[in-house]
Amino acid sequence: MRKGNAGWVLVGALAGVLAYRWGTHKLNEARAAARPYEKPILTDAYQLLEILRPLWRHPEALAMTRADPVIGAPLTETVLAALVQGDRADEPLWADSVLAWLAAPGRRLRKRRDVSPDEPSEEQLMLVAALARETLAAGGMPPRERLEELIGAFGTRTARDVVTYVRLVTAIVLITNTCEALGSRLLGKPAPNSRALGEVEVLAILVLGVWPLVPVALLRTLINPAG
Repeated sequence: MRKGNAGWVLVGALAGVLAYRWGTHKLNEARAAARPYEKPILTDAYQLLEILRPLWRHPEALAMTRADPVIGAPLTETVLAALVQGDRADEPLWADSVLAWLAAPGRRLRKRRDVSPDEPSEEQLMLVAALARETLAAGGMPPRERLEELIGAFGTRTARDVVTYVRLVTAIVLITNTCEALGSRLLGKPAPNSRALGEVEVLAILVLGVWPLVPVALLRTLINPAG
């Protein structure tokens, strides 16, 4: 019995050594291929809360956006293209994958309502793309000076829905980028002008504060009469 136990201990130790060496090799490869992280990120938890606070306080805005027939392809595709473009063709875009996963429930909801999105013009799409890029550059806060242009192009109701949608998608992109930046930091290539504490704060708020409230936010949006 003791010989059998000793044999299993030896096998376990050998497996542990091999796993450690394999993991170390892969980590070294990742560090060698890594480069400084340059995408926009959230600097701290306060910035994240400032972006999400209006969305939480006004579920009617999300409900109206969900019900607006203009907030569909190609407008949504224009926003995503403006926000998640990588600077290398082979660069994995976590934000793109996350947004694609989150879009599935939205498509199912729209199919149930049998809504055919209105087709925006090229000028309207260019304006929305500019808004998305400027919102990302401003850390998730849509520039107020764009609102008048949007109202002139879409009308008051849809202009506000576009701003709400851009704010929501930008928040998702910034959160995803911040998680990527933390991984890049662990590989020895942190984002410029970032702090490890700030990145950890964002991740902690996301896991402990935001994700648990997502079902509640969705429910508030679905039952809101504005939708």
